[in-house]
Amino acid sequence: MAVPVYFNEPISMLQKVSEVLEYENLLVSASKEPDAGKRMLYLAAFGVANYHCSQNRISKPFNPILGETFELSDEGNFRYVSEQVSHHPPISAGWATSEHYDLWMNTAMKS
Repeated sequence: MAVPVYFNEPISMLQKVSEVLEYENLLVSASKEPDAGKRMLYLAAFGVANYHCSQNRISKPFNPILGETFELSDEGNFRYVSEQVSHHPPISAGWATSEHYDLWMNTAMKS
């Protein structure tokens, strides 16, 4: 039995993972902060911001196919590239860069 397509959001998991960069200003602020404690607070806030991106969203994004890529650029502030590197198990890898930081991330979902 197939799952109806309307159960999915009209985006790929690669795109959904990039939504955390809506709060990339927190990474820029952390890179400019001389106090180590405050830098850690900025990074913790960036990590928690991930949960705001999915608030009130009950549909799941589409599973990307092996080798699928997604790119996002914000007017010279940062560049983000991600790729689906494994299909079973599903693993996505992403990299964001700007003049203030480099960010590597991956998702490895398990049920």
